[in-house]
Amino acid sequence: MLYTPTMTTLQTKITFKCKKCKTKGSAVLSETDHPYNTDTYVHDVTDGFRVANPLYPSADVFCTKCGRKVL
Repeated sequence: MLYTPTMTTLQTKITFKCKKCKTKGSAVLSETDHPYNTDTYVHDVTDGFRVANPLYPSADVFCTKCGRKVL
């Protein structure tokens, strides 16, 4: 299932910092609004970061400057 803005109910913003190059960033976590599926997804990461796997808590967010995993 892909993230769809109309299916979300709860959104939380998280912040993080790359331990290697000290780049700071943030992302939004959204929980889907579906009776049989309440998955949480990571999206809207700040510039300088990329999401490889958006399903939280196993999400993979990487720093694009040094390639280190930050989340």
